[in-house]
Amino acid sequence: MSLIRMGSGPVQVTGTELKPVLEKAGLELTESLIDEYSTLITGFEAAIDALPSDREVEPRPDLEKYPRKDIHIPQDTEFGAWATKVTAKCTAPKSNLLEGRTVALKDNIALAGVRCTNGTAMVEWVPEIDATIATRIMDAGATIIGKAACENACMEGISCTSVTGPVHNPYAEGYSAGGSSSGSGRLVATGSVDLAIGCDQGGSIRIPASSCGIVGLKPTWGLVPYTGILSLDPPIDHAGPMAKTVRDCALLLEAIAGPDGWDDRQPPMEIKGYQREFVRDVDAVTGLPRKTMLEGMKVGILSEGFQIPGHDENVAVSVRSAATKLAELGATVSSVSIPKHLEAGKY
Repeated sequence: MSLIRMGSGPVQVTGTELKPVLEKAGLELTESLIDEYSTLITGFEAAIDALPSDREVEPRPDLEKYPRKDIHIPQDTEFGAWATKVTAKCTAPKSNLLEGRTVALKDNIALAGVRCTNGTAMVEWVPEIDATIATRIMDAGATIIGKAACENACMEGISCTSVTGPVHNPYAEGYSAGGSSSGSGRLVATGSVDLAIGCDQGGSIRIPASSCGIVGLKPTWGLVPYTGILSLDPPIDHAGPMAKTVRDCALLLEAIAGPDGWDDRQPPMEIKGYQREFVRDVDAVTGLPRKTMLEGMKVGILSEGFQIPGHDENVAVSVRSAATKLAELGATVSSVSIPKHLEAGKY
């Protein structure tokens, strides 16, 4: 959270107003903490009130160009993976990059007229705007067919905390699909959608991608606009593609990357043709002897990753086997140490 400014302007948020919200969420705070949060929220209210009233600050969608229909909460949630279903498609796409593809959005991403739970019962919210990446996906010819369940406030790496219910692993009912982009991981793995968007602050794309056996990419910070997506903390927010293949990840990244003029975390940048680069890289190694395919690539294996209490030895064996395979293909594989990694769970 970033504190814009502290203040005591004309709008005062009182503890009396906060208490019903806390009770609904099942939270109990001391009076002193309630007072502190009242001051904090009052500061945010003052900052919002300071915005020019004659400026249109919400990128409201053109619902004739980007219609959405059949909005409903499904009875069949695909073992918890769906939060809400919808059909949203552009009537005049700018490209055919994603033509014929179906996409799920993590349920912290705004799609106007469709509820956005953020995995929590804290508030009920139906956005009036579309996230930039939602518009870009439709502009590329894809159809958004729903919101994928996510963990409570996007704060968990497991898949049993969402207000919409637990998300089961696609290969083992009753086991974790990983989080917090849990529904996105399962939906891609089961073929319920071709592609999905996840969001990652501390592993929330990568963990479910690993647990569900798909490809998930946490892009370079600022590459993909976060406009219209519920934030955890601006310096660590990332939105990125989840797919069954690296090529499809490159394709979706190409559709959503680049500055949008709204997200001030985005520096000026040149967007590459990521799919073209992927094909180029594959072509470059095709026909090479296996032992030189990855020559020049360096791979680090974190030694502390194998020392976490309760880690599954089967996973460790699989990771070491993959490292061996990379070395056989010509990569330089080395063990690296980050001692503080063992203390990460404390913070």
